Formats: sequence, C-alpha cells, structure tokens
Amino acid sequence: MKGFTLMETVLAVAMLSILAIAIFPTLGLLIQKSTLLRYDTQAAAILQEGMEVVYNVAAADWDTVAVDQIYHPAVEAGTGMWTLLPGEQTVEAKYVRQITVSPVCRQGEEGRWEVCGEDGRVDARSKLIRGEVRWQERGNDRVINAELLIVKL
Repeated sequence: MKGFTLMETVLAVAMLSILAIAIFPTLGLLIQKSTLLRYDTQAAAILQEGMEVVYNVAAADWDTVAVDQIYHPAVEAGTGMWTLLPGEQTVEAKYVRQITVSPVCRQGEEGRWEVCGEDGRVDARSKLIRGEVRWQERGNDRVINAELLIVKL
C-alpha cells in the first residue's frame, strides 16, 4: 500500500490538534511571564544604580548627602560625574525612582542601630539609604525596595 489511508490522516490531525491545544496556552503564558520578568529586572537595575550612586557620592564627600532628604541620581553636564538632586525621578517614562537618606540612632551599649525615633542618640557616622522604584504593570501598582546602611570609617 502506498500513501496514507483516510483513518491515519484523521488520527494524525487529531493528535496534532490535541498537542496544539496543550502547547499554545503554555507558550502564551511563557511570553507573558517573560515580559513581566523583564520589567522586574529593569526596575531592579534602576534601583541598584540609584543605591550605588548615593553610596559613591557619600563615600567621596560624606557631608554632601544630608539626612531626611529624598534624592535621585543625575550626571553633571560639565564633569560627567554623578551627583544627587532633590526629589524623585521618572526613568524611561515608566519607573519612578527615589532614594531616601535617613539618620541612624544607636541604642544601648551594644550599639544596635535603628532609624531614629525620640529616644536614641544620632550616629553622625552612619546613614540609612532606602531606595524605591515604582511602576504600573497591567493596571497594577508594583514597587521594589532596598536598604543599605553606610558607615563613615
């Protein structure tokens, strides 16, 4: 016998249809998750950049980074060096980044640290950097945060 019979052809088409029904929704889900992961990765990179800029500016000149302030990083036009400007920043028309610098207080004899309240002594050699990146994703508010305690040695 040469060729395929009608029964074999119908069976092959049915098997391919079942396989397609199983694979295509999964493929769509994978593409959707890939897009969401790209947004998360981009937000994490924007947050990391901001945290590193604040750390490096503080390491270069401790007193230029005042506490109880909200900053965003920027590049100085004349020098090409990173600097900190007040307020939050919109990045790539999607993400809003802000970096908050807070004073740190030491508690007790062990010197445990915490964000300053009413009953602590301010440690002028420590600052807490809090970074935040917010964005909208498919109608939902998303946010990613990080904290970094820096100490002047």
